[in-house]
Amino acid sequence: MRPRKIEFIGDSHTVGYGVRSPVRECTESQVHDLTDTSLAFGPILARRLDADYRIQAFSGRGVVRNYNGGAPGLPLPALFPRLIPGQEQPRVSADDAWSPDVLVIGLGTNDFSTPLNPGEPWANEVALRQDYRDRYVAFIQALKASRPQARVFLIAGDTFAEDVAEVADRTGAKAVRITGMDRGGCHWHPSAADQVMMADRLEAAIAVK
Repeated sequence: MRPRKIEFIGDSHTVGYGVRSPVRECTESQVHDLTDTSLAFGPILARRLDADYRIQAFSGRGVVRNYNGGAPGLPLPALFPRLIPGQEQPRVSADDAWSPDVLVIGLGTNDFSTPLNPGEPWANEVALRQDYRDRYVAFIQALKASRPQARVFLIAGDTFAEDVAEVADRTGAKAVRITGMDRGGCHWHPSAADQVMMADRLEAAIAVK
């Protein structure tokens, strides 16, 4: 048992999607072979802080909207209580006693990385962003209720930094700005260097009491 416990919740950036790739253009099999969660920011940070960690992440999912509007109604918060993402049952037991000291959430890239398609439930981007903020707040509040000792850190990317700043203000979380990535991994995902940079910025934020 290590002295700290950290929980990471997120999308493909947290998964380490295609992080070992030297090029951005990848086949499906290359994505599979070159994805390496051990090289993502979460395990890097946990190793530095001598922490046990848990990762709950799913590529392509957002808070309210998935990449390009796919799998409507099944963003990350809807999958989170499931033991198997593709199955409604079984559910995570309410008796799960694993309680982290630090909770890091990185969600929003997929909500905003593609334009709204006809037929999606938001009239415009303003409505999407308001829904994102409100439902992100609700998700974090529910997580905090079951993880009362956890300090919460929210990754704020280039396309949704203002949204995360408001969510952080409303929940008492800390927004950690991530910008300047080279996105050299598969399909413009974070490279190994980007993952180290994210770990650096999170480590600096966690060090501030």
